[in-house]
Amino acid sequence: MKRSIKAILMMSVMGFLAMGFLATPAMSGGNGPADGYTIHIQAPHMMADGTTGGPYHHYCKGIQGGEILQCLLFPTTAPDAKLVAVEYFIAKDLARKHVPLIQWNRNFHDHQVEIDT
Repeated sequence: MKRSIKAILMMSVMGFLAMGFLATPAMSGGNGPADGYTIHIQAPHMMADGTTGGPYHHYCKGIQGGEILQCLLFPTTAPDAKLVAVEYFIAKDLARKHVPLIQWNRNFHDHQVEIDT
């Protein structure tokens, strides 16, 4: 019994040490997915129920060759601000080709509110 506990403890310690060697710091100096959010827009946000909330700080970058604008939404610009949403601005001509209208009406909204402000 004691031998089993020692073996389990030893394996746990070795596993913990192995994870430490495999982990890399987030700010390793290389490029990562959080790089490039250089577009800052402060604008209201259309909520799922159709009401307007915010304003929220949108930090955006172009993805998919610049055809889509991906934005991280925060309530403030504080360093410890909570991420409240991820939003995508997709050109209407691109969306109309790839998203059926019934799916668009269920899952998407027009960004005219954000653009107008």
